Parts: sequence; C-alpha cells; structure tokens
Amino acid sequence: MVLSASHSRLAGAKVLFVANRFHTNLFFATRALLNAGADVRVFAERTAPGAEDHRHLTPESFELPDDAQRFTQAIHAFAPDVCFVRASCGLASAAFAAGRFGRHPMFIYNQRPMSWTLPWEKAISRRLRGLTTRRVTPVRGTRTDRPDDPRSVYLPWPVGPYGPASPDPVRFEQSPLEILCVGKLAQPRKNQDRLIDALGRLADPASVRLTLVGSSDLLKKVGHTDHLRQLEDRAAAGAGGIPVRVHTDVPFAGMRAFYESHHLCILPSNEEPLGSAPVEAMVYGTVPVIERSCGSAGYLTDGVDGYRIDINDPDAIVGLVTRLAKDRTLLARMSAAARKTAETELSETRFLDRVTALLETP
Repeated sequence: MVLSASHSRLAGAKVLFVANRFHTNLFFATRALLNAGADVRVFAERTAPGAEDHRHLTPESFELPDDAQRFTQAIHAFAPDVCFVRASCGLASAAFAAGRFGRHPMFIYNQRPMSWTLPWEKAISRRLRGLTTRRVTPVRGTRTDRPDDPRSVYLPWPVGPYGPASPDPVRFEQSPLEILCVGKLAQPRKNQDRLIDALGRLADPASVRLTLVGSSDLLKKVGHTDHLRQLEDRAAAGAGGIPVRVHTDVPFAGMRAFYESHHLCILPSNEEPLGSAPVEAMVYGTVPVIERSCGSAGYLTDGVDGYRIDINDPDAIVGLVTRLAKDRTLLARMSAAARKTAETELSETRFLDRVTALLETP
C-alpha cells in the first residue's frame, strides 16, 4: 500500500464501523486505515474469533437490549470523526440515535446500487428525527439508465494481499483448468449445484477441476444440511466426470492458498448483495467470473478484467470455460487485467483516497 500526502488527514482520525460481524471485507479496510494512522474501532453484534481474522483489530461485541446503554456510551466515548453503520445490523437503530442531529458524523451503509434512493417517507422521517440520510455503498450497479442518488457515495471495500505478494502465483500452463467457488455450503441459494450441472455439460469434463470452499454454518435458518450433504455426495460420486473437492470452514488466513492455486473464481449465486470472494481473488491474478445480478459484478469490465455470467444460461458458461481452458494466452491476459484492477481501483490506497474525501466533505 502506498500512502500519499493527502492521507495525512487520516492520521489520528477516529473511524467507527458498526456491523453484524467482522466480515472479511472489513479486514483490508481496517488494515489500510490503521496503516494510515487512523484510530479504528469495530462494534459488532457478534464475533467469531475462529472464523474471523482479528490479527490487527479485535471487534467489540454488543448484544441488545442488555448492552444498550454500554453501546451508546461507547459511541459517545469514542466520538468518531466518521461512522459507517450497516443498515441491516441489529445495532443500527441505537447507533443512528447516538449520532442524532450531527453529534457524530454517520453514514448509512447498505449494499444497494448507487441508483437506489431512500424512500421519500423514510427520508423525511429520518430528517425530522435528526438521523442521517447520507449513505455509502460498495455497489456501483450495472444499469446505466438510472441516475446516481445524490446522497450516496460509492465506497467499494478494498482488497489486498494477505502477506507478501507473490510475483506470479498462477501457473497458466497447468492443466486442468482450476475453478474455485466460494460460498456457504449449506445454503442452496449459493448455486454450487447449478454450477456443477453447467460444468457437467462440457465436452471434456476432465479438462476442469472444481473446488468448493465455504462455511457449513446454518445461519439465519436459511441453511440446509441436505444441500451440503448433496454437494459432498456428488463430489464423492465424481459429479458426472468433473473432479470436485469440498473444503468446509476454511479460515480467512487459509484462503490465499486457494486463490493462488486456481485460475478462475466463479460466483454463481443469484442476487448476491455483494460477493467478495472473486474480488479478493483478483489480487492473486485469479480471474473473477461473477453472476451478473451480484453486486460485485459492477466492479468488472466484462471481457476485460473478468466475466459476468447468467447462471440461467449454462451453454454460455460452458462456452466461456471451454475457451479459457484452451486459450491460456487469453487466460493470462485476463489474469493480468484482474490483478491491475485489484491493485488500482480496488486497492487499499484508493480506499484511503475515498475515506479522506469523506472526512473533508461537510
């Protein structure tokens, strides 16, 4: 990460994140801010030290209603210069109340596209109660027929190398084509089964190898043990000629090895609000292939630094995978472009630029 003179504004600045948990997309954001000299805190509903990486910052957890007073006091005591509050977080209402009438500069954080606007009745209600209507979102959106919301700021969470960067981690001459899919393994909406079905239509299924990585948690009652068991059974049975490996509950620190050893990272989920794994993989030259309805699809220039796919069009997926399996020159070019995007537009340095601009905006 490269610090510039403009980042001096961040030295000593107090930055607070209020979130459901210490998601992986906060790892690089908080690391960048800490390296710039900011005082950074994360207040979360829950923490999972085994699944989350707390090596440079340990989040503070609060459970409402029992911790309501302690939570409000903690915000006032920290007195953030800027606070990003995850709208879907159970702590959100209490956090916004603590910042009423500009006491603490706050931004709503959600994962809706830049064109989304707060419904007028909610906007008026929030203003009357002294609550912020300013918003940050990491989702640019892919539609060009709608104007951006003037109260919203585009703030993609950064990505970076986990440890020293490798000069050329992906070996493009190796065969078969290594495909990675990261997503909760007990949630059918992640569509790992549909990706397997699509790859099963390849003329030469053995030309690819698929690795499934994800949590086995049954969070929010949307997980199904049957889905995980079916994926494991299909992998054991050979999945129609496609070699499939399943790895459950890999810690964040272990993901680098998967990113570096795969050519593609495919996100087949429908309507994923963001989808961070393919973006994290770009740092290592892994080519992102993202379902077009996902938030992170807007980070890509289709066919330049990655690909947008339609999970409902398996023939197009087969065509893309076949082309990349055969044309390793194209694969190498796409890899270099993906890495360049990660090192520029999605870098920690660029993230600091954006946060500095927020601090300097009244």
